[in-house]
Amino acid sequence: MALDVHVPVVLPLDSADYISQYGTATVFLEYGTATPPADGTATTAVVSGTEQYEFWVSTPVNSYFRYRVGESDASDATSYSPTWQQPQAYATLQEVVRAMDFPDTSRYDELEALLVEATDHITNAVCGGRSFKRDPIGSGETTKTLNVMVSGQDRLSLARSADLDIISLSSVKVAAATGESYDTLAAGSTGYYLLPDDPGARPYSDLALSDIGTAHTSFPTGWATVQLTGVFGWATVPDLVRRATVDLVRYWWNSRQADGQPVGMSAFGSPIFGSGLPKTVRDLGRSDYAWKTWVD
Repeated sequence: MALDVHVPVVLPLDSADYISQYGTATVFLEYGTATPPADGTATTAVVSGTEQYEFWVSTPVNSYFRYRVGESDASDATSYSPTWQQPQAYATLQEVVRAMDFPDTSRYDELEALLVEATDHITNAVCGGRSFKRDPIGSGETTKTLNVMVSGQDRLSLARSADLDIISLSSVKVAAATGESYDTLAAGSTGYYLLPDDPGARPYSDLALSDIGTAHTSFPTGWATVQLTGVFGWATVPDLVRRATVDLVRYWWNSRQADGQPVGMSAFGSPIFGSGLPKTVRDLGRSDYAWKTWVD
């Protein structure tokens, strides 16, 4: 999903140096979902005395970026900067700025730092370690090698006493014991099923071995006895997670600015003080988006 992503660019040299070298010095920011980024280019003129430039570009939040400085027609320019990705968060800076009606662009870097902290807090403190990002970020697949500690289980979550969000799988391999070679399982009655059958907008939450599987009908215990290749996590951030992240940034910012002062006044003129985390954050912690602690 394309959103307006805030991308600050800080020039490594004084703006005057670029203006001296290029008659119409221009910053070229290239962005895209692959490397090198080639989906689009945003430009802005170099201004004397200004070394940091703020771009808002419509692109997926997991996009890649690089920049260079040169003539406005790019006929002569510096080499490209290293390619980078913006810090991954459950909401965009633009969403936070709009929600807070925040006019001070000079402090966007502070809001972005809080946005990353809020994302980590939502993941680890509110949702029990559940990440709502795509793994791997951007595109492609990754391989996870998993340990099995509970014997006789045909469901991976029970065999591991742990949860796992699965978007898709291209390979499932199971070994009979630690250090043994892997058997490749097929999807369906001879191998495995992803559960639930129709997860809707959510990822699959479990993998079950078929009771008539040709290689394994339960997960063997041992180290690295399961190897999965595919895409994990969430394809899109749930709306409640996004709203809770924005509200948490706003709450932290207002709490820091207030420093114990009232956050408002009641209709009767009495001061109102902040009372705990935002409702969306508390609702998220009570929802089924939050993983619960496993008990062995």
